[in-house]
Amino acid sequence: RKIIRLDPKNHEVHEKLIQLLLKEERKEEAVREYKLLIQKYKKYDKEEKLVEAWKAVALHSSGVCEEAYEEIAKFYRLQGDLIQGINELDELAMAFIVEERLDAAIAVFRKILELDEECIEARLQLASLLSQVGRTDEAVQEYKKLAEVLSHAGVIHDSVHWTFLINTYENIVDLEPDNYLARKWLAEAYQKKGEREKSIRHLEEVSRIFLRRGSFSQAIEPLELLVEYDPENLERYTELAQAYEKVKNVEKASQVLQQGAQIAKEQHHFKKAEEFLQKSIQLTPFDLKPHRTYAELLKRQNRMEEAVEKYKDLVRLCEGGGKYLEAISYCEEIFRIIVDERERWVQ
Repeated sequence: RKIIRLDPKNHEVHEKLIQLLLKEERKEEAVREYKLLIQKYKKYDKEEKLVEAWKAVALHSSGVCEEAYEEIAKFYRLQGDLIQGINELDELAMAFIVEERLDAAIAVFRKILELDEECIEARLQLASLLSQVGRTDEAVQEYKKLAEVLSHAGVIHDSVHWTFLINTYENIVDLEPDNYLARKWLAEAYQKKGEREKSIRHLEEVSRIFLRRGSFSQAIEPLELLVEYDPENLERYTELAQAYEKVKNVEKASQVLQQGAQIAKEQHHFKKAEEFLQKSIQLTPFDLKPHRTYAELLKRQNRMEEAVEKYKDLVRLCEGGGKYLEAISYCEEIFRIIVDERERWVQ
């Protein structure tokens, strides 16, 4: 110490003092001396020794020495080594996490993202920490940014990154269950992966959210996707038709019911098909198609008298609309049914 006071430029003696202090486990004193020595390195242009000195400070400090990590990171950045600079900041953030200083770790990860906004690991850690400390809205925003970065990177289906992206969107809906865009993305992703049940689960959830709110116009898109992904489920057609009816689009509601009737007929659920067609006719009474389909359905079930009455309805509708040739074709169908029924009765 006396030599240092007499000859302040003597770095070697200062270094020997620090080593002696460390040997005697006097770490706090050693750290103080290191910081004094660092000032000398800066003053006398000994930059090549700065990094090792700061690393020693970080290593021997009793707690996390934020200054040491930041100085090391700054040194590497100035040397053009951004990756190593980010690695040093990452170590600082992880040290804060070990000490459960989560807000400090969050601040460091934000610094990393200022340097490299596409740093996936930093973005993921930041979103996770924000979620842990209850800053849900911020966490969702970070997960969204992470999803954008992964999407722009050209994630390949069934790759590790594709799975990682799916997990990211799952984290978003865990934090923000009403996030329609995230659920829609997940539904499409799971559909592509062949995981039909997961896809349907997300669409069901978001459609329920919109219907519960009375947001029928917003409910239509997920309900349409449910019909597309789960076409055999007849209740999907009922829900979608009701949503269209709520937004006063009776033509579209009628079309959906007719589509449901066709599926029900193929499944031999004739009663359900009849319910769909009756409702469709109620909504669009002058549309010939549901009348015609209803008549064919009755005929298929051998309910000939009812089928004749329905064909008569078609004749009247066609006459009213000036479609006489089409009216004649329905008259001919009535005659065929009557003739066939009489021959069957005679036999």
